[in-house]
Amino acid sequence: MIAPILRWLASNAEDAPADPPRLRVSDRYADVRLTNQFGRPVRFRSDLVLGRAVVINSMFTTCRGSCPVTGEKVRELRKVLSPVFGKRLSFASFSLEPEVDTPARLRAYAALYGAHTRSETLCDWHFLTGAPADVERLRRSLGFYDLDPRIDADVAQHGSLLLF
Repeated sequence: MIAPILRWLASNAEDAPADPPRLRVSDRYADVRLTNQFGRPVRFRSDLVLGRAVVINSMFTTCRGSCPVTGEKVRELRKVLSPVFGKRLSFASFSLEPEVDTPARLRAYAALYGAHTRSETLCDWHFLTGAPADVERLRRSLGFYDLDPRIDADVAQHGSLLLF
């Protein structure tokens, strides 16, 4: 009885890859459908993350706290890093208030940072919105949440995080 099992294991071992595929950190990011400031649909992981370097942050257009400061820092990073990385780098800012931040509203907000039109010389910067459940799934998959549920439920208390 043991010999047939050993032969079966040996024959299957020859077909098995030597090393399991290496997982990337980005493999855990939700591949949710979002819409950018130009009204174009994108899949977060498939279209914006895979095969490129990306800088990710959360924001909302009515924020009067950390979002404007973070937006300025991201604009500076984009200006400095674009000559080095070219189109291999992109920036992705997703809204924490998707029910308020429509693509048109995001485009107006992007204009504050020079990202309301495509640029040949600067890395792409996507301002993203989507269905609230998809945005929540993305936010959690990126680790952009507070462990205290009371703080986490208050969008105005979000942290200024940049994920590289």
